[in-house]
Amino acid sequence: MFQTLYKKTLYSKLASIFFVAIFCLTIFSLAGVRSASAASLYLSPSSSNVSAGNIISTKVSVDTSGKSINNAEGTIQFPSDLLDVVSISKGSSIFSLWVEEPKFSNGEGKITFNGGLPNPGYVGSGGNIISITFRAKKAGTATIVFADGAVRENDGLGTDILSRKNSSTINIEPSVDSVAVPPPAASGTPKAPVVISSTHPDSKKWYNISDVDLSWNTPNDVTAVSYIVGKSSASVPKANYDSSVVGKKLANLDDGVWYFNIRFKNKNGWGELARYKIQVDTVAPNPFKVVFPDSDGSGAGNVVSFNTTDGLSGINYYQMKVGDGQYVRVSPRPESSNEYVISSQDPGKHDLLVKAVDYAGNETVQSAEFSVIPIKTPQIKDYPSELTEDKVLKVVGLSYPLTNIEMQVDDAYGHQGIQNSVTLDDGSFEIIWSKNLSDGPYTFKVRAINSNGEKSEFSKDFSFTVKKSPLVGVSSWMLSWLSIIILIILIIGTISLLGFYFIYRGIKIKKKVDHNFRTFETSVHKAFDLLRENVREQIHNLEKTRSKRDLTKEEEKIIKHLQANLTEAEEFIEQEMIEISNKTSK
Repeated sequence: MFQTLYKKTLYSKLASIFFVAIFCLTIFSLAGVRSASAASLYLSPSSSNVSAGNIISTKVSVDTSGKSINNAEGTIQFPSDLLDVVSISKGSSIFSLWVEEPKFSNGEGKITFNGGLPNPGYVGSGGNIISITFRAKKAGTATIVFADGAVRENDGLGTDILSRKNSSTINIEPSVDSVAVPPPAASGTPKAPVVISSTHPDSKKWYNISDVDLSWNTPNDVTAVSYIVGKSSASVPKANYDSSVVGKKLANLDDGVWYFNIRFKNKNGWGELARYKIQVDTVAPNPFKVVFPDSDGSGAGNVVSFNTTDGLSGINYYQMKVGDGQYVRVSPRPESSNEYVISSQDPGKHDLLVKAVDYAGNETVQSAEFSVIPIKTPQIKDYPSELTEDKVLKVVGLSYPLTNIEMQVDDAYGHQGIQNSVTLDDGSFEIIWSKNLSDGPYTFKVRAINSNGEKSEFSKDFSFTVKKSPLVGVSSWMLSWLSIIILIILIIGTISLLGFYFIYRGIKIKKKVDHNFRTFETSVHKAFDLLRENVREQIHNLEKTRSKRDLTKEEEKIIKHLQANLTEAEEFIEQEMIEISNKTSK
């Protein structure tokens, strides 16, 4: 009896000890699991301050608590009325593989990411996943939190060991410009200076130049100049410079918005403050990927998707170029509709370049390759292998229904042209070449282009020959002989006409010469008659003098000479007239 009771008591104690041991092991095991599930996602810095209008960076990091991880994902929420995401960078990320590229939506106030890395994974307490650049919109307190997340252990099972998600708070203070008020200028003091810049001429625009050249004109009554460069537009300069200073060179300004504030002083005191805004952005837009969301990029009229951000000036436009073609400018679109259509391309592989350009002119270029898979090449059913010049080329074939068929014809010297036709409902087509083809060898080929711009490969070259028509040959022979006969007749006729013309001209000239000779002869006779009458009158006067007195020997001699010369002259003229008449009559 006693033994039996002892055994029961002993068994009861052993059972109690067993159950206590099991309970302790369970507790230790759970504690071990808890201690193993200690990975955390956190935002740093956990608290920060920024002025409205400025930018601030926040890092998303992971602490693995000594475990090796190969993946982490998360959804981050931020107040969209207080903050805008300017950019997300994964340049220093511990992850090299991305299940989902980091992306954001300022409209929803949401950021998502899902990345990983291969064996042996990552172990550490400060593993940077992504960096986020925010722009503060207005004063307030912005709390950034993880709405969801996971950190997966590199154990072959993808065990989620995330236990903590730490948030971050950004205290946004009012803009310095909104509270700083420049002191009023006293009466009689100089007006605000007019500042100009040769490097940054438009204060409303962004420039990718960090060296700034400023200048101004100083009135004669100004005795001192004071200026300051800073982030606040209302900062009041206090340093004094001589009035002879008419310019300022600012070297290596950091990126961002700067203000050059300046004022003049005369005998009445300091005048109005002038503010010149300088916007510097020397950093190119953030890197981005060019993807083909529909599939692998095959097919003409491809839809391509890309989007990026710029930390300061913002994206102004994109440019796309396929192969050796020209860049096509496209405007940036919201993230939700950042898809663009590539113009129809020939079948085969093509290189696509996409250039993102910010408002300062900085560029980031990304490339991608896509393939255009051809549709089926049309079948040629019938065509003439030989035809004459008076016949037309007609090609009959089969392709897709209601599809454009393009036929290219080439001769021995090169390309002749292209003819188009549209297939019928059953896919059949008939193309009639509308141009005249001279004799010689030719080839043609066809391809199909559907309503989406998708093209087929060109078919093989089909050969045909154009010969001269027999009737055309006879007609050409007859025309050739007729042309020769007509040419001979024209030559004979031309010679005859020229002969008649010269004869006519000779007769006309002779008549004119005879007329002119007779006129000349009459004129000469008239002139000689007058001369003869005059000489005879002189002889007569001398003869009358002889009746009154005896003539001297000299006078007698004159009378004889006059009579002799008159006779000789008359005979000479008559002889010359006869000779001229004989010559012109020949």
